[in-house]
Amino acid sequence: MASYRTWSFGPVNFTTLLPEFVENSAESQERTMVHNLIPVRLGETETGWTIDADVPGVDPASISMEFFQNRLTIAYQRPAPESRSQYDNRTYGEFNRVIKLAEEVQVDAINAKVEHGTLSISLPKSVANQPRRIVVNAN
Repeated sequence: MASYRTWSFGPVNFTTLLPEFVENSAESQERTMVHNLIPVRLGETETGWTIDADVPGVDPASISMEFFQNRLTIAYQRPAPESRSQYDNRTYGEFNRVIKLAEEVQVDAINAKVEHGTLSISLPKSVANQPRRIVVNAN
């Protein structure tokens, strides 16, 4: 059985401890951009690929997806709340992920849906790239 540890924070001065929480410099913005990759799980079958991307609390209408030159681009924004809190471990800003596929995809048959904070994408392989059974006939 896995054990989990919880942490509690007392009054902390985040201005001196974690300056990226309060400063708005280019360096702090660059540090936060590294964390803004959308976590994904990629699976492949004989007929296509499946991608599950984490999009918790994101309105499905605000998710942008594009498929071009065998690259699937997923992007969305999570704006920071206007009220400041003493401690916030969430990540805000622009999130994106580009996934390059090695084989052709049937672009017209790509399907995506959001359920329980997970974006599920189905990308069927091109018919030319799917395995075919060849029947051998006897004379």
